[in-house]
Amino acid sequence: MSRPFPRAATTSSTSRSRARRAASRSPSSHRSFAIGARSSGARCTARRRSWSRCRPACAPARFPPARRTARWQPHCASGEAAARTALATWLDGPIDGYAETHNAVGVEAWIRQLCWRDFYAHVLLAHPGNARLEHQATYRDLEWEDDAEAFDAWREGRTGYPLVDAGMRQLARTGWMHNRARLTVGSFLTKDLHLDWRLGERHFEALLLDGEPAQNNGNWQWVTSVGVDPAPYFRRLFNPILQQRKFDPDGAYVRRWVPELRDVPDERLAEPWQMSDDEQRAAGCVIGRDYPPPIVVHADERRRAIERYRAAAG
Repeated sequence: MSRPFPRAATTSSTSRSRARRAASRSPSSHRSFAIGARSSGARCTARRRSWSRCRPACAPARFPPARRTARWQPHCASGEAAARTALATWLDGPIDGYAETHNAVGVEAWIRQLCWRDFYAHVLLAHPGNARLEHQATYRDLEWEDDAEAFDAWREGRTGYPLVDAGMRQLARTGWMHNRARLTVGSFLTKDLHLDWRLGERHFEALLLDGEPAQNNGNWQWVTSVGVDPAPYFRRLFNPILQQRKFDPDGAYVRRWVPELRDVPDERLAEPWQMSDDEQRAAGCVIGRDYPPPIVVHADERRRAIERYRAAAG
């Protein structure tokens, strides 16, 4: 899971200098990106590889089918290339031409993701206990549900929330998940189902091609609001309905991974359970038969989550 996408912006003729400034403002400098990567020899390999196929997310913050993310992480996670090699490659040329035809802000956001990767490596190095415990001791007493059926529904993409289900099915099929979906499914597991974030961390670790212990741990603690990021928990209560309407307005992503919803009208796709009986028959999707009803009511679970965090914080 990465940080939320930036909004699209206009192009800039000074993209290289802006990108360098973005790197220097981020959690840690790009000069230390070699940590944890076998960069000797990988640098040449990375330059021979077509980095043009791993472009930053410069397009508007929408889901596929158009590729919106770089997908470079598996190369770094496996040690095939160091993150600083990717940065150097882009600063030496492609970043300018690509930013000119898209927008510099998107390129800078891509560099910030490199910085987050390095940052979380340093966090786990300095705080190895984070591998088992919440970084914020205040929330180590959070009460978690013990619900194996709910966890199975989440990991198998049967929650009744289309965006959550699409993300989990994409992960199971491909070993990868879109960034926005990672945020949504992580929040849903921990703040709608109230299940321990470590369950999600282990599931992602088992399936993600780009999974790394530090990144995976840092991102799960981030979305659970128990990590090093100071944002309060009530700012990380992702509404899966609103997230889908905002980031997958035409339903292309959901329909790809949840094909039983392919004929559901756009206006009902984020809440298919709201279809009338006639609409369900017309769409060939009967709720409870072809697609599950929502396993929880988000508004109710949002209130429960706030109560849980407030109680843990004292």
